[in-house]
Amino acid sequence: MYGIFKGMMIRFLRAAVATSVPILIQIIQESSDPMLMLITPVLMALGKALRAKFGWDWLPV
Repeated sequence: MYGIFKGMMIRFLRAAVATSVPILIQIIQESSDPMLMLITPVLMALGKALRAKFGWDWLPV
């Protein structure tokens, strides 16, 4: 039973990260605050690492 719950939580976390990374990149790129713009390369690197690890080719980074 705990294995099923753990698997569901991992899938939920992956889905949450996969949907939040492109949204955050979009929001930060539209911002004019230079401090926020420094976070964009970090998020893009995170997105590229997720694409490489999980094979998420649909992740737009």
